[in-house]
Amino acid sequence: MCRLDRTSKGKCIAPSIFLPVIFFDGQVQKMNMMTNLTMRGMVSNENGKPTTTSYAIAEAFNKTHSHVMRDIKKIVKQCGEEFAKSNFGLTFENKKIGNTTRTTPFYQISKDGFMLLVMGFTGEKAMKTKIDFINAFNWMAEQLTQVVQSKWAKYNQVSLDHKTRKQQVSCSARDMRAWQDDKVVLENELAQLEMELQPQLQCLN
Repeated sequence: MCRLDRTSKGKCIAPSIFLPVIFFDGQVQKMNMMTNLTMRGMVSNENGKPTTTSYAIAEAFNKTHSHVMRDIKKIVKQCGEEFAKSNFGLTFENKKIGNTTRTTPFYQISKDGFMLLVMGFTGEKAMKTKIDFINAFNWMAEQLTQVVQSKWAKYNQVSLDHKTRKQQVSCSARDMRAWQDDKVVLENELAQLEMELQPQLQCLN
């Protein structure tokens, strides 16, 4: 559970999802690209995991947020505590309405949670929106994978530099002083990378 301060209504600031069809191939391709970019803006990185929000789902499927919240609460009651905690994160935000600040809830939702939630959303437009959302989740997962792979490569290189530099140190006072300086820099960098890669490191233990 977390608390966010927002001055907006929590919705993604993006153009309309259901764009008009223009019967020119180049224009249709452009509109499809805009739709993809819009959907990608509705899926974000939350602690290394692709997620969307109940606000984004309400906007994309043209539903009221209260309707979506109602459906999520029903699922949370029925799906079991473990699945609910992993896929539906209850979050609170502060909304300022005039001179009054209200605390309102919304959910951060994983891809699995999204799939379960929208299962009952029917119709041609709903089907297209589901597919676009799934593509956006997959795109975000690919971006996160690339980031993790890049950090692993850097972690391995810094580890090798640390080991090589340590082995090269002679017993001379000059080399020892230089190593002490290098050691601090390398070990701080390793510590930072280990913290960022902690979920992956836990899987290896």
